[in-house]
Amino acid sequence: MMPWRFFVVCSLGILLPSVSFAKKDKSIQIPVESLFDWSDPMAFDAAKLSAAFAPLEKKLERKILEEPVDSRITSGSSIDCVENMFVLTAFNGQFRLSSAWFHFEPEISHTIALLLRVSDYGPSLEKDIGLELSKVTGDQSPKPFVRRSVVARTREVVETQLTRWLNPKFCVETLRNSTILHIYIKPRRSGDDQVPVAVKPAVSEVKLSANLDALLNFSALWGWTPDELEKNYVLKAGSPQAQQKPPQFEWVSSAKDRARFSRHMFSDTETNLTMFGGSIKVEEAILEFVNGKAARATISFYNRGDSGDIEVKEFDRIFKAIGQNLSQVMKVGPKRQLMSSNAALPVTGGV
Repeated sequence: MMPWRFFVVCSLGILLPSVSFAKKDKSIQIPVESLFDWSDPMAFDAAKLSAAFAPLEKKLERKILEEPVDSRITSGSSIDCVENMFVLTAFNGQFRLSSAWFHFEPEISHTIALLLRVSDYGPSLEKDIGLELSKVTGDQSPKPFVRRSVVARTREVVETQLTRWLNPKFCVETLRNSTILHIYIKPRRSGDDQVPVAVKPAVSEVKLSANLDALLNFSALWGWTPDELEKNYVLKAGSPQAQQKPPQFEWVSSAKDRARFSRHMFSDTETNLTMFGGSIKVEEAILEFVNGKAARATISFYNRGDSGDIEVKEFDRIFKAIGQNLSQVMKVGPKRQLMSSNAALPVTGGV
């Protein structure tokens, strides 16, 4: 069986933004330490992850954790914060995570990745995280090293600076770019105490982008098959060596009934997703197929956990711009939808 993974995202996923993020933060804090034990994080499995979120799913009366469609393939499943109702934290609540990855080999944890947005913290972030990692790993002398990688598209060799902490059962590596500090937790393997010499493909230097205006051409879109999608956008290949062009989307099911465009398709680089002639940035887009034809497109323009906080004026500008552009595309004005009292988000729609 092939590995599969869960993707946990602290975000406010929306089609059209609301202003609920401006209210006083009453989020439920979920420490990652409640999801896995630092004494043996590799003992954590998928069943424990599901059990950990079961009480919250019951409280919200909705399914948060999407089970993998087929555990034989690698499929990304996301958890979205509903009205910012929960956030993931680390190290006794000191750090708020932007997201976390749990990548499993069958039934056993293979890799855990914790991501922190650099802009949320001061210049001592790496030092402060390093002190915490020394405590949980017992390694007081972490070793910096350089990992050599090959950019899949250009074959250029690049070097990445990392730091590694070693524990008898597992190792931890940190990597920082201009926006995100990555913490990778992996099983301890022989040779981890040596400087890595393997050269493996990377995409960190590839400029990734996709204009998603084709998803607004409804007369054509609803006739698309999965093959048509792959003709219009570049699929993420199974290996970097097989990637001939910079990827733009990935299938999240073996049946090819759900495609995902994401600004964070890779952990070490971002994809520039846009709509409306490039005037509005997109965080994520999901295209679903029913009976072999495109049937539903869900576009997320702003997710607080991934996009970061913005000023109310900028939020309103984006909101109005999206509404104006959609009105032009659909040839109909928006209408406020009446929702039940327990609805998670207000909805504005056009038919």
